Amino acid sequence: MARPAPLPAPLPATVRPRTAAAPTPPAPAEPDPAVTITIGRVEIRAVPPAVRAPAPSEPDGALRSGTAAGAGTLSLGDFLRGTRDPR
Repeated sequence: MARPAPLPAPLPATVRPRTAAAPTPPAPAEPDPAVTITIGRVEIRAVPPAVRAPAPSEPDGALRSGTAAGAGTLSLGDFLRGTRDPR
């Protein structure tokens, strides 16, 4: 009868010293390539979103007056209900 090889002894837990500074996040990497998922005869291609610079902020009054660049947008609920009145 064969006996299994003994397991290696567990390593002792090491204690890291606490530091005041939080770890720095890694630098942004290149975007992942597109992924193609095939289910039967259907292919779904998932492409990572493009990295865009943040849009400049506008005063709140411009957004309420309807003259802002995003004034012609619909909410998801309005879109699904078929309401054509932009907010």
